[in-house]
Amino acid sequence: MTNNTAPLEGEDVASRLNRYRAFDEVNAPYLRWQLEQFEPWLGQRVLEVGCGVGGVLAQLGNREFVMGIDLEEDIIAYTRSRFNGGGAYRFATLDISALSEEDLAELSRHRFDTIICINVLEHVEDDAAAVAAMKEILTPGGHVTFLVPAHPSLYGRYDAMEGHFRRYTRRGLQNVVATHSPSPAPPGGLCSTRCCGETSTAGRTSASCRPRCRS
Repeated sequence: MTNNTAPLEGEDVASRLNRYRAFDEVNAPYLRWQLEQFEPWLGQRVLEVGCGVGGVLAQLGNREFVMGIDLEEDIIAYTRSRFNGGGAYRFATLDISALSEEDLAELSRHRFDTIICINVLEHVEDDAAAVAAMKEILTPGGHVTFLVPAHPSLYGRYDAMEGHFRRYTRRGLQNVVATHSPSPAPPGGLCSTRCCGETSTAGRTSASCRPRCRS
């Protein structure tokens, strides 16, 4: 589940990695623009869902802790080597929509205050399960940021070829997030979700959503 392009039939791993790297180099300004949409909500402990070869992570700058997850072991192996697999970086091959209890506990242990999901949610068949997992992993007061393709009426062969299950309206994205609010807080508390920083630019819809609890 990389956030650039799908594998081509008959393409070997080395060729695919080269293509992904070239894509990220050419699109570096666009990747920077993507991150700028969420700048006010980016914290110090960041998880990127669908990190691919690390094009977005490379533009995060210095952070306390950064982790990337993706479905493809070959992609994760390359990205781990790119960032030396140590220090403030960690990588894992995981499906955000099908995490085990052990996976959820391990990810939660890292106390992520930001989860980035850029051009990935549309690739996940069970987007509701993915969003629910992200919100369970997120530390209280943190933010989950989404950038997804907009305008469902434009869904076509390109989307299908790229492995997109859907396009979103702003309301549709908000509904997926709101439907899967965190579990109720301890007795006397109420959890809700606030969506802020919404924008629709260049055919994309984005939202930064922070679960918040109040007594």
